[in-house]
Amino acid sequence: MPACPRPCDPRARHLEWPNLGLYVAIEAMNKRFLKRHFKDSKGNLYEGYLQDINTRLDQDNGEQKSQSDVRALLAACKTPDVSERFQRLDHLLDIERFASFAAMEMLIAHWDGYTLHTNNYRFYHEPDSGKMVFIAHGSTAFFVALTFPFSPR
Repeated sequence: MPACPRPCDPRARHLEWPNLGLYVAIEAMNKRFLKRHFKDSKGNLYEGYLQDINTRLDQDNGEQKSQSDVRALLAACKTPDVSERFQRLDHLLDIERFASFAAMEMLIAHWDGYTLHTNNYRFYHEPDSGKMVFIAHGSTAFFVALTFPFSPR
């Protein structure tokens, strides 16, 4: 199951005047979050917003600041041969979790997430497996467009 922040309070809050609608507070993505979802919480945690992995990302956790792990993932993504690309990615990315992450974003029509907009995402370099794991983050814009394209154009 993909890592995902959980609501801090099981009761949703309705904010009064002006009517701002229904809000739910979620837990922070910090050491405590990482300890709950991963065997080792000392890896690099990155946050991306309106950018892909080909730029320097905000880093919220981890002592290694060079982002060489992100550069290695990017290099694997750019491998021209499809078979070799998949083999390289399999060493660096939890592909099954990434597929679940991307599929869920598509199912909920999350147009402002990583899959369609390279926005509102985090990923963690899990020291135990050595693989990157994408984590749902900032999911605020979904189920909104009835004309959402479910297939590439």
